[in-house]
Amino acid sequence: MGNMSFLKRIIMSNNHLERTIPVVFCQLGLKLLDLSVNIISGSIPSCFNPSRIRQVHLSKNRLRGTLPDVLRNSSTLVKLDISDNFLSGSIPSWIGGLFNLSYLLLSKNNFQRETPLELCKLSYLSLINLSHNNLSGRIPPCLKITTLQDVSEDYVGRLMARGFSIFSFNEPIEFPIKNVSNSYKGRIIPYISGIDLSCNKLVAKIPYEFGKFYKLLVLNLSHNSLTGPIPPTFVNLMQIESLDLSYNNLSGNIPYQLVGLNFQAYFIVSSTTYLERRLQGLHNLELLIKATTRKILFFAVNHCQNVQIMDHHCQCQILQLTTLKTMI
Repeated sequence: MGNMSFLKRIIMSNNHLERTIPVVFCQLGLKLLDLSVNIISGSIPSCFNPSRIRQVHLSKNRLRGTLPDVLRNSSTLVKLDISDNFLSGSIPSWIGGLFNLSYLLLSKNNFQRETPLELCKLSYLSLINLSHNNLSGRIPPCLKITTLQDVSEDYVGRLMARGFSIFSFNEPIEFPIKNVSNSYKGRIIPYISGIDLSCNKLVAKIPYEFGKFYKLLVLNLSHNSLTGPIPPTFVNLMQIESLDLSYNNLSGNIPYQLVGLNFQAYFIVSSTTYLERRLQGLHNLELLIKATTRKILFFAVNHCQNVQIMDHHCQCQILQLTTLKTMI
């Protein structure tokens, strides 16, 4: 296979392939590598030098070790999906040099330390999923999230000018939306944007800057140690469909500005400290219910106190919002 210099794509996903990634792959000028959903172990080969690669899909395997420095030379990389493995160490700062990166999926690993500020250099980032790791520190307020639909024509032109040889939407991207993890591919991908930093050890306040991502579909910051109020700037998230801030240490009121989120489908703030000011919060919740045109499915209240609801941490069942509304 090493002599097959013309080979540009390797797609072997959803099989039962074992052992390590073959070293002979290092001798190929690949533009797409998809080995996801296998039983591949070991580490990413250090000889791997994908200077022209556009997509790397290695999710749902048994890879270990750290992200190799060889990927830092992949300036053409658009999709990097190494989620659901056993990778460790810190998220390397050189990822910020992958200027064409739009989809960064590193969830369900064991990455530690702080989220590197260099991620703020990724101007074309549409989806970032760093959930289910051991990241600590603050959320970088300078993160940029957009959709391929809104980026410059020059950028999209570079991706699509030579068809599949440059980029393809045919390879699926898995991202949880509305608390369900689905695979998305095809023409819908340019319209999807989301941030999932849930199930980490993040602290401090939610960045007010996140309110400027007016086309954001998903924001999941649950299961961290975030403090402070829900930013009133979230009123600008006019297309948000899933907003999950549960299991943090948030305080204050539910911002009345959220009544403007007419596209919202999920709003979850369970196990925060909102019951400390429950009357104001429930009044704003009632306004939110009346203003919402799409079906809001769940709203759970702090520590299951005073309201007979529970979730998997409180060891009971979340009520549907329509039931909760009758209790206001």
